[in-house]
Amino acid sequence: MALASPVELVKSKVDLVQLVSSYVPELKKSGRNWWACCPFHSEKTPSFCLWPADERWKCFGCGAGGDAFAFIMRIENLDFGAALRLLAERTGVQLEDRPAPRQDTAQRRRLLEINAAASLWFHNQLLRTDLGAAARAYVEKRHLTRQTVQDFQLGYAPDSWDLLRTHLLAQGYAVEEQLAAGVLHESDRGTPYDRFRNRLIFPIHDAAGHVIALGGRDLGGDAKSAKFINSPQSEVFDKSVTLYGLDRAKNDIKARDRAIIVEGYMDAIMAHQHGVTIAVCSMGTSLTERQVEQVKKLTTNLILALDPDTAGDIAAGRGVEIGEQTFDQEVVPVPSVNGLIRMGTRLKADIRVMSLPRGQDPDEVIHQDLELWNQLVENAVPLLEYKFLRILEQHDLADAKGKADAVAELGQELAKVPDPVERNHYLGKMTQQLVKLAGPGQLKEGDVQLAMARALPAHGRLRRPERPAAPVAVANPAPLPASALGARLDVEDYLVMRALRYLDAAECWRNNLGTEEIDKSVNREILDFLRGVAPSAASDNAPDFNAVPDGLRAHLEGLRTLALNEPEIPPAALEMEFQRLIQSLRVRNAVRAQAARATLLSEAEGPRQPEVEAAALTDLAALHHAKLELGRRTMLARS
Repeated sequence: MALASPVELVKSKVDLVQLVSSYVPELKKSGRNWWACCPFHSEKTPSFCLWPADERWKCFGCGAGGDAFAFIMRIENLDFGAALRLLAERTGVQLEDRPAPRQDTAQRRRLLEINAAASLWFHNQLLRTDLGAAARAYVEKRHLTRQTVQDFQLGYAPDSWDLLRTHLLAQGYAVEEQLAAGVLHESDRGTPYDRFRNRLIFPIHDAAGHVIALGGRDLGGDAKSAKFINSPQSEVFDKSVTLYGLDRAKNDIKARDRAIIVEGYMDAIMAHQHGVTIAVCSMGTSLTERQVEQVKKLTTNLILALDPDTAGDIAAGRGVEIGEQTFDQEVVPVPSVNGLIRMGTRLKADIRVMSLPRGQDPDEVIHQDLELWNQLVENAVPLLEYKFLRILEQHDLADAKGKADAVAELGQELAKVPDPVERNHYLGKMTQQLVKLAGPGQLKEGDVQLAMARALPAHGRLRRPERPAAPVAVANPAPLPASALGARLDVEDYLVMRALRYLDAAECWRNNLGTEEIDKSVNREILDFLRGVAPSAASDNAPDFNAVPDGLRAHLEGLRTLALNEPEIPPAALEMEFQRLIQSLRVRNAVRAQAARATLLSEAEGPRQPEVEAAALTDLAALHHAKLELGRRTMLARS
């Protein structure tokens, strides 16, 4: 007998009441269900309801709801793969496709303990010793308050080869452990010594608040010494993934739906000191896709505020590329010149770039003129506009060839913009900018606009995103017995099955089905994946199912295997079949909503709320009418 997918196995082992009550202690039973004040919005009367029998929860106040995965994703700010791993760990389920940890949990905890112990020792050296006097003077010079120093646990590494090593040995941490944590370094002769010497120390935390590494700024002024050094990569620290300050900024980033990425430790710290609590630091000039992924979990509104020197400009250019690669693309209708509609893609994010005064870092601007900083944030230019301005900066506009090259390159970039209104907006804006930069009398706006418009077709029409050369089949597509998956299928599972089987019919459901109508988190994730990659009827290529997010592959393969073993539906009947499934899904949702409102009226605790009850009764009548209408349409669709 085949086993259920990891998603189903984990879900079967989760006690939803126990899970939710670990985050919402005030959860109380009333009748057959459980109630509490919603953890996702502020309220005084409980409107958060949990149905153990259905393994579902819903808040009647904010409208949030779903299964165990949806709850963990929302409460912990996780994507589906991370939520699955967390619940698998809690329920003792081993995920076969999960990378095996390189060290056991006890050894990982040991490394975190060493980093925390070193951080505390450095902090005490800064605040309470004579050795830290020069470092304290430097901190004051940089205008950091004592409270900020304590909040970020800044420290000082004395100019010594073995003071930290000796201290940690006395705390019971062996030299080998200190080397593994990166607080010690080994010479060519094999002699261990303190890695950080005469440096201001910045403890680096992960999103959960653990000290995973240390950063150090040189205070000696030695030209041969690196200005900044960090702990080496270890079992607990990967610089390419980590954003400094994310542990302190994550809640405000989510609440304000915006994040600012700066380049240096001091930039992030000064921002927080002045109330700009949505700032995080990339710890250098290289912004990586995995760092942006951390922000993507919290917001799709991102501002790059990197240093205005050459290194900062290079980093911002890379940041633009990384932002385009990391954030999702959405399919949008694009009107063509002949009045027809075609489909294009658009970045599902608002990425902007700040233009800082030359010669000033973010921390200087924030300290000297917070109002100016706020203006710069609000005036940050969109990603596309920043790219266009950089093109103009890279060409010599005093030279005829420079002007021609700038026009040609701008035309190529503008051709990639699918929306003609947006493209014409930037065409006009860049034309004005080019005329301005070239100088008085050098160029006429009409001539430039005509030349750039002519350059657009040279790049070609918007091309379809590249796909694998041939369909990628799932591994071992052997039929699964009903006991493995089929016995648990409901209407939304069948809808996903059809979507996986008939990829060319995506238009039958893509624009006619809302994500909120899907109850199971795993099915939501699969449909979201298909929305982004399902080819049109004109494409012969299939999406790469191996590219689905972590944890979804087994469930997807199980549904697709069942779908491939079903009788084929004639093309002429596909649209009606998808309509039938969507109507059936809405009938189910209407019945559930009706039952939920009845539960709200009969079981909710606390003082009665006449206005809520009246609204619920009105909704009951409307839902009942919708249920009957949907049922009638379903019967017609079947006939």
